[in-house]
Amino acid sequence: MHRKSQKNRTTHRRWLACAMLMSLVPLTVAATSMEQANVQAAIEDLASRQSIAADDIWVHSREEVTWPDGSLGCPRPDMAYKQQQVNGSRLILLIGERCYAYHAGPSGSYRFCEQPAPIRSTPPDDDAI
Repeated sequence: MHRKSQKNRTTHRRWLACAMLMSLVPLTVAATSMEQANVQAAIEDLASRQSIAADDIWVHSREEVTWPDGSLGCPRPDMAYKQQQVNGSRLILLIGERCYAYHAGPSGSYRFCEQPAPIRSTPPDDDAI
């Protein structure tokens, strides 16, 4: 019983750690080999940045989003961006209890986002309801 309690606390701490970055959604498993390759490339990038093994990184969530502009939710100071919505996705990776955001546009290639801007998830199609 003690192990289950400890696991629940760890899960709760991970949830709290990511709550500031996004609303929790069920993990969307990458459906294509290209999506899987893009997620793996992000994991390897973070492993390199943190000088750790890729096996120490957990995928917290992946969701489809509509970015408000060409910054893909990761605006840089003194940069101008195309002012139109862009379809893409957001990947949240975990190392221990710390979250790391990776954002992608239509190409699906993720890039590290140190200071993500808040965005809304892509709403479901009316036909899907």
